[in-house]
Amino acid sequence: MLLAATSGLGPLRSIAVAGRSLPAKLRRTLRENLPGLGVGSGYGLTETNGLVSAISNSELDSRPLAVGPVLPTVECRILGKDGEACSAGESGQISLRGAMLMKGYCNAPRHATPDDRSTGGWFNTGDIGYLSNDGYLHVLDKSDRFLRTGGDASPAATSRMRRGRSWAPWISRRSPFPMGPMTG
Repeated sequence: MLLAATSGLGPLRSIAVAGRSLPAKLRRTLRENLPGLGVGSGYGLTETNGLVSAISNSELDSRPLAVGPVLPTVECRILGKDGEACSAGESGQISLRGAMLMKGYCNAPRHATPDDRSTGGWFNTGDIGYLSNDGYLHVLDKSDRFLRTGGDASPAATSRMRRGRSWAPWISRRSPFPMGPMTG
C-alpha cells in the first residue's frame, strides 16, 4: 500500500512523526521503499509551544523507541504514581519545565498550569514515558483516559467514539488522518 501511495511524492526528502516513537514496521517500510528519505521523530505539545525532544536518521535507527534527547532549554522529569521522581528507565508521567511553557489555559482556571505556584513551574503532560540513562525520552502512552477534543471527553464518550458512535451528533466522520473535504 505504501508503494502505491509514494508514486506522487515528487521531491519528498524527509518525513517526521511526532508524539510518540515511530513504529518499527513503518520505519522499516519507509527505509526499504524510499531509500535516502530522512526519517525523524519528536515530542512536543501545544502547551510547550513546540518541540521538547527530536531525533532522526542514524540516531533514530540506533534508538528506535526514543523520541530524542530532551532539548537543553527544557527540564524533564518522570513522576511515579506517588508523585516522586522516577529513576532512569522507570516509567511514569512526563513532567516539563522551562521558558517555553504556556502561561495557562484561557478561561480555564481549574487546570494546573506552570504559573501555578503549587507546581513549582512544572507542567504534567498526561503522557507516560521514561528517560534513559543518557537523557533520551521515550513516550509510551497517555496517563489519563480522556480524549482531548477542545474540552475533555469522559471515558464513556471516548469509548463510544472508538466504537464509531459520536458523543457529538454533528460529527459524521472520524479519522486520525486528514480525510479531505466533506462531501455528501
